[in-house]
Amino acid sequence: MSLEEHRKAIDALDKKLVRLLNERTGHALAIGAIKLEADEEIYAPHRERLIFQRLAKLNDGPIPEESMRAIYREIMSCSLSLEKSLTVAYLGPEATYTHQAAIRRFGSSLRYTPQKTIKDVFDEVQKDRADYGVVPIENSTEGVVTHTLDLFVDSPLKIVAQIVIPIQHCLVRSNRRTKVRRLYSHPQALAQCRVWMQQNLPSVEVIEASSTTRAAEKAAEDKASAAIAGSLAAERYNLQIIDQNIQDNAANATRFFVLGRKCGPSTKNDRTSLVIGIEDNMPDAIEALRKALEKDELLLNFQPVVDANSERVVSFEALVRWQSEDHGFVSPGKFIPVAEDTRLIVPIGTWVMQQACREAMAWPRGVKVNVNVSPEQLMEPDFADTVVDALTRSGLDPQRLEIEVTESIFLGDAEIARQALSKVMALGCQVALDDFGTGYSSLGYLRKLQFSTIKVDRSFVQGAAQGSSESLAIVRAVVAMAKSLEMKTTAEGVETEDEARLVCRMGCDRIQGFYFGRPMSSDDARSLFQTDYRELRA
Repeated sequence: MSLEEHRKAIDALDKKLVRLLNERTGHALAIGAIKLEADEEIYAPHRERLIFQRLAKLNDGPIPEESMRAIYREIMSCSLSLEKSLTVAYLGPEATYTHQAAIRRFGSSLRYTPQKTIKDVFDEVQKDRADYGVVPIENSTEGVVTHTLDLFVDSPLKIVAQIVIPIQHCLVRSNRRTKVRRLYSHPQALAQCRVWMQQNLPSVEVIEASSTTRAAEKAAEDKASAAIAGSLAAERYNLQIIDQNIQDNAANATRFFVLGRKCGPSTKNDRTSLVIGIEDNMPDAIEALRKALEKDELLLNFQPVVDANSERVVSFEALVRWQSEDHGFVSPGKFIPVAEDTRLIVPIGTWVMQQACREAMAWPRGVKVNVNVSPEQLMEPDFADTVVDALTRSGLDPQRLEIEVTESIFLGDAEIARQALSKVMALGCQVALDDFGTGYSSLGYLRKLQFSTIKVDRSFVQGAAQGSSESLAIVRAVVAMAKSLEMKTTAEGVETEDEARLVCRMGCDRIQGFYFGRPMSSDDARSLFQTDYRELRA
């Protein structure tokens, strides 16, 4: 056939395709009307799956299976939008991976509404302002999205489908010619590309953004910058993709749930997800905790932290305990989450700060007190004033107070957290990063904030003691990094003499754990200074 004959054949086929597509859509509309009359869900993921399976069997090429799925995804998306005006809420902003997942599932013909938080997505669907919602549930590198799981506990919404997409991070920018001086991205994206960044952009300033989309937007505005983002964000902001698939794990993928008010019919090939919690035997826990401060039911225990070489006590970590008049001893693992969820952690944290500073005045001048601070406390506008007040009331030297935070502070508004901690450091207080390595380990903020101490999580300490090559490598890397940044390291969870000797040989500066002392009363803590520590353990 000649060129012209091929073109005429295509035109004739297009004529048939248009007629057949409209005929197919007519049947879809009729099915939609029947479903609406029977009060059934318009969206039927099980039916879509069967269609895609059938298409795969029918397709002999040359069109690839993935391309055929994409074509039919848009055909079905158009049909859905004509059957009913459907709205899909997703964790925004636009062009994020959640947005990409939603489009992959529903196509481009539906109405999409970005939401600021995962809870907002739940609310939009539950309040009937959206027909479906798309939220992340799990990443193969970073693990489960706990906030999504927590919301399922009390939500009446159903999981109607799941979406699994490969997370392929790209280095994007507007200008190839200018040297990259700043790199923007979401903390989790930065964590997933850590090795690539160290190899390719070791000296570039890393700036965390609220989303990969926001990072792409900043890169579009700042010609001397780049962003780690997805291809959809690059397209939205007209950025060039400089390098693709820069994530450290080639198999990096994220699983998303599609939320709805109803489930479809059983297909006998369904999946079940279980969320299991511990039954609450304290139904009045919130009110009881609210009154605990008034009734003087809270108290502090202190766990010693010793110098790795001399084994002398250098500080105590203040740990809050609750001896309830009605419920007896309540585990911190139970009441702390309640306090954080209800923001009662703010007044409790203030009390802990004041009591810990007051108690530290009874110790030798060289001994510090470590006080844990939650993200909720850091978000308070007057957090620095709270610290100043505790120091003023007690008379404690600011250099003897070390604030402990976890990597979870970077999951919220990281900039507010940074500013709050910077103010505290300006007072002369020190700041320790607790449980290092168990979150996404934001190296950018680690460098900017200049933490005084990095606390190595007990899981790595115990893993190293058991000969785990991965744990040994992590501990050595953390110690080396801390020394290069002029920070101290504290090994947590040390319970045996062998563990103590190991972390000392590996270069940890301080040690904390049951081997040197369990959390104790203020009186017992004071008595340690009248006793040689080696004699105490003997």
